[in-house]
Amino acid sequence: MTQDLNQNYYKELIDLQDVDGVEAQIQSLLDVQIESVSDLKKWLQAEKDLMMKIAEAMTGHQVDFYRNTEDADIKSTYLHDQQVIQPLLMKYEAKLNEKVCESPYFNKLDENRYGLMRRFRESKVKLFREENIPLMVKEQELNTKYSEIMG
Repeated sequence: MTQDLNQNYYKELIDLQDVDGVEAQIQSLLDVQIESVSDLKKWLQAEKDLMMKIAEAMTGHQVDFYRNTEDADIKSTYLHDQQVIQPLLMKYEAKLNEKVCESPYFNKLDENRYGLMRRFRESKVKLFREENIPLMVKEQELNTKYSEIMG
């Protein structure tokens, strides 16, 4: 699946304008039953692949915006990512982290390969506060305004 990322242009990876579709793909990860260490490893890879597609598309939109801050369509796409997709990702990232950390197979993952990821996810679960999402969105809006002025 990762091979797709090297062969496709970012606009072909995922349609971030289809919020319901993006949410459905993330929700499908939450619905997966993890019944072994092997299942957990497959789930982690599927999560990584989806998040890479989303991140690649958002980064492409950001680069487009930075290259042309005066184009209304490009700006609208970039703002959609910041105001709609980013908060959605923050909400689901917390749920995905909880799912992984609560799995009985989580601590059975190889420490050398997965140790850092385990500690990172455990920290993310402890630190997440839903009330911070609007603050992060506002920060992104201010960053966008700054980029427009500097552009």
